[in-house]
Parts: sequence; structure tokens; C-alpha cells
Amino acid sequence: MALLSIQEAARELGLSKSKLYEWLSEGFIHSVKFPDTARRLIPQSEIDRVIEENLALKVVNPDREVEAIGNHNDN
Repeated sequence: MALLSIQEAARELGLSKSKLYEWLSEGFIHSVKFPDTARRLIPQSEIDRVIEENLALKVVNPDREVEAIGNHNDN
């Protein structure tokens, strides 16, 4: 299982690190936390899932702006 740093995951998702931390705290994306440290890594499978879910939403309704998984803006 490939694991990405917060910075790498944010870059791959096109997010700021603060937005990625927001998504983590809201449960939109999952991470691996190492015991006795504050270090978190994001599995590549989570990045792929988020990208795939957002692409699927865009295909169904291309005019929809997607801010976060589960938090859609229906114009």
C-alpha cells in the first residue's frame, strides 16, 4: 500500500494542506496515523477514491461544482 504525505496528497488532489486537513477532520478522506506521533499519511487508494468519486459526479452533472465529497453545490 502506497502512502503519501499530507503535502503530496494535497498536491495530487489539487487542494491546500489546510483544506485537506479539513477533509480529514470531517471524515471525507481517511488517513493512517502512527502511534505516539502526530504523523499522518494518506493511502494512495484514498486519493484514487476521492478523484474517482468527484469525476463520477462531474460526469453525471458537469455543471455541478464539487467542494467536498458529500457536500455538493446544486446550482
